[in-house]
Amino acid sequence: MITEANARPFNELGECISKAMQKTATSNENQLCFYLPGAKGRLHHWGFKRMKQTSPQELLKLLKEYILEKETPEKISSKRRQKSTEPVVPRTVEVKFKRSQLNRIAEALKKSGDKELLALFTPFQSLSQVQKLMIDMIKEKGIDLDLWDTYTRLVQDEQGSFVQSTED
Repeated sequence: MITEANARPFNELGECISKAMQKTATSNENQLCFYLPGAKGRLHHWGFKRMKQTSPQELLKLLKEYILEKETPEKISSKRRQKSTEPVVPRTVEVKFKRSQLNRIAEALKKSGDKELLALFTPFQSLSQVQKLMIDMIKEKGIDLDLWDTYTRLVQDEQGSFVQSTED
């Protein structure tokens, strides 16, 4: 129930808002937010409405301090939102290739000489796939040192995993 003592701050706040609107030449009370400081820059209009309902004395104090008691009230610039402090997670794309497609991509990368991209595709080759490529290379009477390095690495990895499983 609103008594006369409870209604007094609301009446005083209404008068203060109308005086502040006249002084700043605004047509809407939400535009008073441009002159009131908030936590991050100026006061948000939702905060203004919430303060009007829940803490009118505090809003009254802000209006008097930043608008009514100053000769020329100054607009407060809104602060830009800061970017998230969390590191940006790069988006990855999951694409499924057939082995023949991977081989063609690997061959094209070998011809272009891009070893960095080639290294991205070689881990996807299995030992049996590399063996087949080596047989094809021997039939063509060609030499591919990168393929040989991949083969030796895969054999060493397989032997290492075999030795670890026998020790356990």
